Amino acid sequence: QSKFTSAADQAVCASAFNITDPSSQNSASSNRFPAGALSLPTNDWKSLSTDPRTLLVQVHQRDGGPNTPAEWFENISDFMRESDVPAGIRAALYQATALIPGVRSLGEQTDPTGQTGLGVAFYVDGQPTHELIFDQQTGRLLAEEYFGSTRAFTEWSAYTDQKIVDSVPDYPMEPSGPPNSSGTS
Repeated sequence: QSKFTSAADQAVCASAFNITDPSSQNSASSNRFPAGALSLPTNDWKSLSTDPRTLLVQVHQRDGGPNTPAEWFENISDFMRESDVPAGIRAALYQATALIPGVRSLGEQTDPTGQTGLGVAFYVDGQPTHELIFDQQTGRLLAEEYFGSTRAFTEWSAYTDQKIVDSVPDYPMEPSGPPNSSGTS
């Protein structure tokens, strides 16, 4: 049975993401990723606009979730993380983040693995909850960072090598250990 880990987490989920029922966030892989495919379409990029306003709506329609600024930010990170986004769409997605209420540009940021790029973060009540770091030259998503109520890392992911492959590697996907105690991946 789904439950919030604490009253503080419940308050953050309600205020930042409008999530009041933890069971509504079923993340079972069979519900999110179809077998052998990404969660997002990658074969019809021409149907997506490169206008940031239009693209923000299209991305939300395809990725789904509550119609909130926090979810729009999550939709963008899902597209950047889970699909082979072409350069024109990548640039428009980066620009679309600036249209989301609660998003702030952070300038140059360095992720826990040492990659440096332009950071944007979604803020709730003056505190960042989710940050994206983009490569300044290509617009590729380099890293994501999640923050708790004390602005401490709660989770992070760095994307050091991205490519389309024919099959999943036969080696363990978990790293031998994070570069520091703050990260989880």
